[in-house]
Amino acid sequence: MAEVKAENKVVVLLCPLELNNKFKLLEFLNIEKSALSINYKISSFDLKTLSEIYSHLHATVKELLLQFSPDAIISMQQKLREPFAKQKAALFREIHSLHCC
Repeated sequence: MAEVKAENKVVVLLCPLELNNKFKLLEFLNIEKSALSINYKISSFDLKTLSEIYSHLHATVKELLLQFSPDAIISMQQKLREPFAKQKAALFREIHSLHCC
């Protein structure tokens, strides 16, 4: 019996609809194609996988892509919410002090 040769490709998927509920913007799509079938597998976007699959990329490009990882998006969301939380707390203290006097 002849051996079936499989070809593997990995691409980066842009998933803007996943950003709302899972904080995912980029994912990896692994495609395995042979004469008999085509199989797809989605995996999370992280530094380890990025370095394994795209080791030839310049470090600056990898850093840029990692800004779209779930951890980076959650961190950015927290940084954006922090000033508003402080303003809200200060406003609450100010209103509370007006009612107490």
